[in-house]
Amino acid sequence: MTDRILKVAVTGLGVSQQYLPKYVEASEMALEIVHDIDAERAREVAERFGAPRWTTDFDEVLSSGVDMLDVSTPNQLHAPQTVAALEAGVNVLCQKPMAPTVADCKAMVDAAERSDARLAMFMTRRDNPYSNDLRRIVAEGYLGKIAAVRIRSAHRGPYLRKGKDHWRAKASNIGGGSLMQLTVHALNYSLWMLGESVTRVTGFAKNLYCQHSLEGEDVVAAAAELESGALMTMEAGYSSVGHAMEFYGTEGSLLWGRTDGLTVMLQKDFEGELIHYKVGDVPEAPLRIDPRAHDERAKDIAAERNGQRAFARAILSGGEFDTPAEIGMRDVAICQAVYRSSDEGRPVEVAEMLREAGAA
Repeated sequence: MTDRILKVAVTGLGVSQQYLPKYVEASEMALEIVHDIDAERAREVAERFGAPRWTTDFDEVLSSGVDMLDVSTPNQLHAPQTVAALEAGVNVLCQKPMAPTVADCKAMVDAAERSDARLAMFMTRRDNPYSNDLRRIVAEGYLGKIAAVRIRSAHRGPYLRKGKDHWRAKASNIGGGSLMQLTVHALNYSLWMLGESVTRVTGFAKNLYCQHSLEGEDVVAAAAELESGALMTMEAGYSSVGHAMEFYGTEGSLLWGRTDGLTVMLQKDFEGELIHYKVGDVPEAPLRIDPRAHDERAKDIAAERNGQRAFARAILSGGEFDTPAEIGMRDVAICQAVYRSSDEGRPVEVAEMLREAGAA
């Protein structure tokens, strides 16, 4: 690690305002310029977060001398902006999903291979302070053999929305609907915890109640086979609520919901950074944790493992980053396989989607 500080640009100033403070607070980075098509928003965000410059011209971002670009624009802009940045020698951290199609993702990967700059994905929850403990519980066999996994992400935003005057309304902008835009988070996180991937899927995707506000699906359910043979079910929705990740093994389980927190049930003691499980008299007695009620130790861990900061460190040190571009492309391929399965009424191999894009 050197004493060098990366100059950072952020394009797309909607959801990115949630994590702009991380760029301001990190010692490895300095927020240099922010970009948005809305001039007033760009100016206001620059002033609020102390960025020296703001612009509505993306070419100005690429000529500004920055080392790293956070791409937080609508999905359909990810590929062209990322490819342009990589060709200009700028490292890119791209928000989820990587792009609307596997072919777009492949173009981004190819651009990174031609460039000296690096491309990676930012995925939520990786910097949750409980993540490493949960991954250890799975990897070190505390759950026994994994039998089943369930993930669900849903909110009623599009159901409540009036009209289609937003970029998410068009399926080609998203790459689909609720699965692509919502469940891709939990999909990525679950496969990271499991240390494996999905081989094939069977799915159903429909727009039942949101025809007034979007083209993509507002309800989707899919069954997926993992490399180990275990099964995963995926659910997403724009006309209902509820988020969950559930891991079931032969010797325990992990249940994580947005409102009811984290429940750990094991048959042997586990001592982690934050999770301390004692079997006591009753094996698999539930330990319930509210991951939002962080103590100071948890806050320190979260800050240390922040995804933006981790990518900056990987650039500066030449080290590895745990969400490379190929992982983002895999996630899109899984989602697109679900859509094809729904359209064609058959199981679809994820490799089929990758082969068609020349990525396998």
